[in-house]
Amino acid sequence: MIALLTAAGVLLVSFLVVESRVREPMVPLTLFRDSRFTVSCGVYAIMYLALASTFSFVTLFFQNVEGWSALDVGLSWLIMNTPFLIASTLAGRLAEWIGTATCWLGVLLGGLGVLALAFLTPGAGLLAASPGYVLIGVGYGMAVPTISSVAVSALPLEHSGLASGVLNSARQVGTAIGLAALGSVGLAVSRSSWAALSTQLPTSAGDPDIVQDVSGGQGSVVAQQLGVGAKPLVDNAFVDGLHVALLIGGGLMLVAAVFAFIALRRPAVTVPTGGRALSAQGAAEGAAS
Repeated sequence: MIALLTAAGVLLVSFLVVESRVREPMVPLTLFRDSRFTVSCGVYAIMYLALASTFSFVTLFFQNVEGWSALDVGLSWLIMNTPFLIASTLAGRLAEWIGTATCWLGVLLGGLGVLALAFLTPGAGLLAASPGYVLIGVGYGMAVPTISSVAVSALPLEHSGLASGVLNSARQVGTAIGLAALGSVGLAVSRSSWAALSTQLPTSAGDPDIVQDVSGGQGSVVAQQLGVGAKPLVDNAFVDGLHVALLIGGGLMLVAAVFAFIALRRPAVTVPTGGRALSAQGAAEGAAS
């Protein structure tokens, strides 16, 4: 992992050096001189960093800790997806009323939704998760199309395709980092918690396979080896990791909302090359569809 991260860092620096020197770069670094575009990409990356880790931990929580089927978990997400579809469809109209405030307000609501899910405990049902689901759905539904609009509108019209590509790359990077970084944090916390809790068991629980099962919330599997008393301990250890990971993800979302509030308040630029400016409503509706 360290070698891969080092190689990734070297390749990224090499890419930036090449792009700064070639005559026709694939991604002109001058694009990032506009704070609205740069902040849009950063906020977008953080949004999906938090969302990817949320999906991962919440799925493991309901399937392994609560014993839901994969179908049950998927159907429960309708409580999130329905508000998202409604909010994203109405994002253009909302942008007409409050402008780019739709960006930071959506990020704020999404962050509060992640924080709400960070307090799930063993035995929590769908009712406990529903407020977080709804906040995430509404928040992301508001923010995603509006941030897309701001990012594209920040650059001249001839760069709109490039802006969209870079923005979506930021989303992919955020997703990958979220799964790796916050997943590792949750894993470390769960293992540490298990090391403390498992001292209550009469048998040794430090076997690597058992620890791996604990990291995924597989209490039923561990209970087959260590006895029924092990399951609640596994559940608590896993949930400890979930709490820390999602608190970090939600906290980063709140920080992103502050940056969006500061940097994304200016209106869309008017393209000086004879093209037309992209309105927040038009671009938001296009992104939503």
